[in-house]
Amino acid sequence: MDIQSHTRRDVIFFVAVAAIFLFAIKIRLGVEIPDDAAFFLRYAENMAHGEFWVWNPGEKPIWGASAPFFALLLALPIRLGVEPTVALVAGSVALSVVSLAYTSTLLLRRLDWVAATAFVVFFALDSSAMFYAGNGLETPLTFALMTLALDCILNRRGDVAVGISAGLLMIHKLDLIPLGALLIIAHALQNQRLRIPVRSLVIAAIIALAWYLFAWIYFGAPVPNSFLTKALHQEDMPQIIGTGWFSKLVLWGTGHWIVTAFAAFGILRCGRQRASLTIFALGTLVTHVIAYTAKHPFEPYDWYSMPSLYTLFLLGSVGVAEIANAFSRWQRRPAAFPAAILVALMLLLTVGIQVKPQMARAQDYKLFLAYQERDRTDAGKWVAEHTPPSFRVLTMWGNPAYFSHRYVYDASFLNRKYESAPLLEKYHPEIVILENAPGTTPMTPYNYSPDYVPVKIFDRTFADLGNYFYTVYARKDVVGQISGVVFPVKTSCKSLVDCQRYLPPAPASAQVPTGFTMAQTESPGICSIDMLNNRGYVGVPTVSTRDTISLTGWAIDAKNVRLPDAVFIRLESSNGKSYFANAKLGLYRPDIPEGLKLPSTLADAGYEARTNLSSLTPGQYGISVIVQSGNQGFVCAAKQTIMVSQ
Repeated sequence: MDIQSHTRRDVIFFVAVAAIFLFAIKIRLGVEIPDDAAFFLRYAENMAHGEFWVWNPGEKPIWGASAPFFALLLALPIRLGVEPTVALVAGSVALSVVSLAYTSTLLLRRLDWVAATAFVVFFALDSSAMFYAGNGLETPLTFALMTLALDCILNRRGDVAVGISAGLLMIHKLDLIPLGALLIIAHALQNQRLRIPVRSLVIAAIIALAWYLFAWIYFGAPVPNSFLTKALHQEDMPQIIGTGWFSKLVLWGTGHWIVTAFAAFGILRCGRQRASLTIFALGTLVTHVIAYTAKHPFEPYDWYSMPSLYTLFLLGSVGVAEIANAFSRWQRRPAAFPAAILVALMLLLTVGIQVKPQMARAQDYKLFLAYQERDRTDAGKWVAEHTPPSFRVLTMWGNPAYFSHRYVYDASFLNRKYESAPLLEKYHPEIVILENAPGTTPMTPYNYSPDYVPVKIFDRTFADLGNYFYTVYARKDVVGQISGVVFPVKTSCKSLVDCQRYLPPAPASAQVPTGFTMAQTESPGICSIDMLNNRGYVGVPTVSTRDTISLTGWAIDAKNVRLPDAVFIRLESSNGKSYFANAKLGLYRPDIPEGLKLPSTLADAGYEARTNLSSLTPGQYGISVIVQSGNQGFVCAAKQTIMVSQ
């Protein structure tokens, strides 16, 4: 094939693959942007107005969001008049599509069609990679710089290109500093002999040192403020992930284990010709897995895994190509058709293993943006619309900070120097936007200070998905200056009891449930406790005071032919002391109305009560179901007992 034919083939392949990636990213986009993306957007907008890396206009620069030049890329289209969120999303998608399509074309040109095809399948299938490729975090620039590094390796670029690429990696993010070093090492071994690339080292060092020296002088520290906060002041944050989070996310979660298996085969058969590629890709993977296993964040920042996924998919693609080559050699003839069938089977197997978990992950991301991030965004937009521009806001998240377009005290301290004194007491801002505290509901939000009153609640998430909502508090003396305030504050809950059914597991309480009507009548036979911890309720089971238990069953007000307004589980000890746990209603139980010959409108008669037993003393307890329906209540004699041990 001549050079012109090669070029034509590459252009056609690039365009086709770009279309695939564009579609794969588009179907993962959400209705809002992730919270940390709004941090970049706030900086970019201030840059577009002439203030470089400034969180609050007029203040000293602060290096908050950790990728220094991603916001700078966004500032240019904003300066040219593009709407900021459009610039963020469209710019992210375009940069990711071009980078990944070029990577695929590089593999086609320098390796073979098998590696290129496998890379496209692995990446386009992966919901995390495609989500972060287009939703506004620094991932697109990460992909672009890693593509530049790969181009240096596969096209055997000179010392100058390698030095520039390594230097840019080192300043893009702190965790990419090892990648810059790995690129130089890979380049040193490029011609199958060790050669110290002095020019590459010098150029990379000049670029990296120039930025970090500038940062030290300009920001007052050579590393991001967000890094210092996470490293020094988040040790006491509740850890919701463990040491295995990163390796699961990258190496075996959502079906990645099969790509890891392909990658292992490729590494074992890398040979001298691909040593540089293997050093760069495997070194990145190993370095990041070790680093984020030893020191993981307190919550799952999935985008931290993007460099590792990029290199895993590279190695996996090489592995698929090596399996195809080994198969062809085993046949002892260059028969393309059988090898193509084998490759197709391997990729179809990968799709079959991953499609369901990847679809589930994509749905999780979309739901998060459609509910929790929309609540945050709406809270910020409401403040922008209903409060004077001079008002100051205290919040912890990017979306309310950006969309409020106000002076913001960043209580996360990612974009503000850490202060040990409580910001609310110290600065007394006019507006506070905070998430709910544990055990609160939209109708009973936590009162952070007697000087503040809730003026608006955003609880779409609470009503549909779980116990999250966001409250806008106003200082009492400025409420008169705010428009759109209606008391009592409206929420998604129909009543206090309705709010309680969404609460997460809480200790069974000796206090009679708030709002429960105690004018009870015995009315057995219209409720049941069917299961304990997803197993049939049999005999007298034993549980520990250290346990959280789940009781599921059903309840109907048969007399009035309606679903109950509230359900509580009562645990009564032998000495007559009672403990109560609230239940979540609305579980689908179509068998109940069918079996009782009642209308099918009662199909949502199921309930689940999740509670821990830490407040109980050891002993035997009788369990009954208390049902609230209208202005009456009744006790359903479920007649189950349970033994509680220490």
